[in-house]
Amino acid sequence: MKTKAKPPATLVVDVGGSHIKILATGQKTHVKIASGPSMTAVRMVRAVKRATRGWTFDRVSIGCPGPVING
Repeated sequence: MKTKAKPPATLVVDVGGSHIKILATGQKTHVKIASGPSMTAVRMVRAVKRATRGWTFDRVSIGCPGPVING
């Protein structure tokens, strides 16, 4: 008899102009990190790693606003 594999846990990172919101599978509430014009990619990664210390996830999904070309 095969046991059903546990689906991978996902960390979701929503990059916004004033905040970065993060939530992972199994977490009850999201975490909001202040961002803004001075937020760099390096600072964002450091802040997300610090905020998710102790969380377990297998993959990361990132949403980042930007222009859509050709529809």
